[in-house]
Amino acid sequence: MIEQVRGRRLACAHGPPSATQCHPPFEAAARHLSITLAADELSVTTGAVSRQIKSLEESLGVQLLERGHRQIALTRQGGEYYRAVRVLSMR
Repeated sequence: MIEQVRGRRLACAHGPPSATQCHPPFEAAARHLSITLAADELSVTTGAVSRQIKSLEESLGVQLLERGHRQIALTRQGGEYYRAVRVLSMR
């Protein structure tokens, strides 16, 4: 199980992250490969999802998403982080 991204332990203020507690914007965007669908699912704006993911990337010190025109893809670190968040959310 991957519990670190680039040597940084996955954590948030209230303990290990879960898909539904700590990083729902990233988890939803990674699952849908869409900022728009993630925003729709979470009932927030696309700008809010983008800002929250950017903040997460800055706090981890890694780029999680490759952003293109109207599309996103997971980076290698983003894929590792997504799998770790999903595994930890199932505990």
